[in-house]
Amino acid sequence: MAAEEFPVRRERGRLSIAIVLAVAVVVVLLLQQWLQIIASAILVPQDGLLLSLMGSGIRWMLVVALPFAVGAWFSLWYVAPVSRVLSLSQVGLRALVAAALGAAGALLCSVLVALTQGFRVPGPFFGNSFPLAYGGWDVLEGVRSAVHTGISVFAQAAPVVALVLLVWWCWPRVGRVSPASSGNMDEV
Repeated sequence: MAAEEFPVRRERGRLSIAIVLAVAVVVVLLLQQWLQIIASAILVPQDGLLLSLMGSGIRWMLVVALPFAVGAWFSLWYVAPVSRVLSLSQVGLRALVAAALGAAGALLCSVLVALTQGFRVPGPFFGNSFPLAYGGWDVLEGVRSAVHTGISVFAQAAPVVALVLLVWWCWPRVGRVSPASSGNMDEV
């Protein structure tokens, strides 16, 4: 019975570690975004700017940050799981893989939003009986913008993912004293 429970316990451990690390990454990214919004509103005081920036911040959270967190979680749980027995280079490589999959999730969600925004009706409701509601140029511009979003979120989030994984990996090693250095200085 104990042999059957071990893989389940290990799987739960990988899942919980991946969830905690993905949540930590998305919290740091959201703090960065909201601090940028607050700083912009303070430095450039205009009527309605704060509400506009908050709206774009909420859109960024839904379209970029959450898909990024899901991609990073999937990477840390299934594609390239992390553990404390890995070397520093392996942890760094897995952080880059997690950031790349997170950026791919943000890119995919941004492309879907760009595609759906191209299908809109200009004018009033049932205006002109839907005369070609598909704006091809708007879709191409939206996809270009989505690709830019994916690249920029990777550049912004890769250091954050690497830092979160590095802190998690180093945390148990901080207070440990190696046996070679555990003597009195007079004995050396």
